[in-house]
Amino acid sequence: GFLFTFGGLCTSMYNASLMVYFYLSIHNRMSDANISRCIEPFLHIASVGYGLVLGTAFLVFELYNPTPFVPWCTIIMYPWWCTGPGGTDESAENCLLRGNEKGFALRGVLGISFIFILVVVLYSLINIVWTIYSQEKLLLFSVRQTNY
Repeated sequence: GFLFTFGGLCTSMYNASLMVYFYLSIHNRMSDANISRCIEPFLHIASVGYGLVLGTAFLVFELYNPTPFVPWCTIIMYPWWCTGPGGTDESAENCLLRGNEKGFALRGVLGISFIFILVVVLYSLINIVWTIYSQEKLLLFSVRQTNY
């Protein structure tokens, strides 16, 4: 469960890092040398750190548990049918064997971080497309001015 989650978290953060790289390169016209010297080390540290910190936190709170729905352990209460504290069952407090309410607050952090990554990717992509579209428009205008 840890390796699967770690890989998924790092992958999503690296996708956002690529979008930031392309945004800086295309929209802000930063040189590759400046990006690789100033920005790229931070992007690598943030990507691996994000996966490592959240993956380890889920491990510490014992949230990787087996489920009948997927062949690997995932972030779920154990047993999987238990609703846990605050659930609808009267015996919900007693059925939870692994994980706790504090640990499941981390799932909220995970959701917020995925929303942040989505916003970064969409913002970067929209600005990249707009920059390329604007450059193409300028190029077409200048070609028409020269009567080619």
